[in-house]
Amino acid sequence: MLAANVRDPGMAVEYSTDGAHWLPYTGPVRVGEYALARTRSADGRTSRVSPAGVPGWRSGASYEPGALVTHRGELFRATRPGTGGEPGPPRGGWTLLR
Repeated sequence: MLAANVRDPGMAVEYSTDGAHWLPYTGPVRVGEYALARTRSADGRTSRVSPAGVPGWRSGASYEPGALVTHRGELFRATRPGTGGEPGPPRGGWTLLR
C-alpha cells in the first residue's frame, strides 16, 4: 500500500510501479512489492523519483530488462537481460532514473 503526501501546496503527486508509466496519486493505493513516487509542478517539471520498497542491487544476480534496483543511493533500470554487473557509469546494461 502506498501512502504519500507533499510539503508544498500546488504540487501534484504521481506514482509508478515501473518508472515509465505514471499515474496521479489521489489517496492510498495498492501497488505491489514496490512503487516510485514523484511530484509535478503546475508548469510540468518533475522532482527526483523516490523509491519505496525497490530492492537493492545484488552482485551476480540476473535481472530481466526493466527490472528496478537501488544502488549507492541511486535508482537504476536494467536495459538488457542478465545484467549482473554493478550499476553505474561507465558500465553498460543499466539506465539511471532521475
